[in-house]
Amino acid sequence: MITFRRQHLNRVLNEYRKDFSGVVLDIGGERKNSRSAFVVPEKQVESWTIINIDPATGADIIAPAEKIPLPDAGADWVVMTELLEHVRHPEIVLREAARLLKPGGRILVTMPFLYQVHGDPSDYTRWTADMLRAGFADAGLDIEILEPMGGLFAVIYDLLRAHTYRSYNPGSLGLRIRVRLLRVFSKVFGLLDRRTGKSRSFITTGWFVLGHRPEA
Repeated sequence: MITFRRQHLNRVLNEYRKDFSGVVLDIGGERKNSRSAFVVPEKQVESWTIINIDPATGADIIAPAEKIPLPDAGADWVVMTELLEHVRHPEIVLREAARLLKPGGRILVTMPFLYQVHGDPSDYTRWTADMLRAGFADAGLDIEILEPMGGLFAVIYDLLRAHTYRSYNPGSLGLRIRVRLLRVFSKVFGLLDRRTGKSRSFITTGWFVLGHRPEA
């Protein structure tokens, strides 16, 4: 059973899959095994370029997200999923994304909030919705959609899952028992999470943001 956060991430990417077009820059992505239920729509885009600092990801361009060696205003889309928490200066990364986008170009961002610390290789920050609005505005980007990804019971389940996998030895009896319990109760947590949607504005696994660079 994957995390509820991953389920929401898969949902968002597949929901907007049909909209990707032209030149797409996937900042912080990986060539393989990056997103479990999302397949890059290569036939409907001009190019899908992956940018990462880690050569092991199979990225097309090895570069930090704060300084990408590409010309201004060349991208129709920028995709940044689960990246901003891993960079020391996310506000600079957003400005770099704005620089790379064509006027009218769109940006899809996800960022965790109430979620486990997960270094890749480091984990620096969590932003509230207000900070995301401020960061986008400071970068010169307009927000179309800003929504939470899961609520109270998604947060509880994902933290229990993180505790289970990171606190018990691989293959141990304690781990096997707890993983089985998580699988048994995952549907219950999902049902409860759907029924407590009002709490998502202040208790959530994280955020999904869709925005664009304004026309000149």
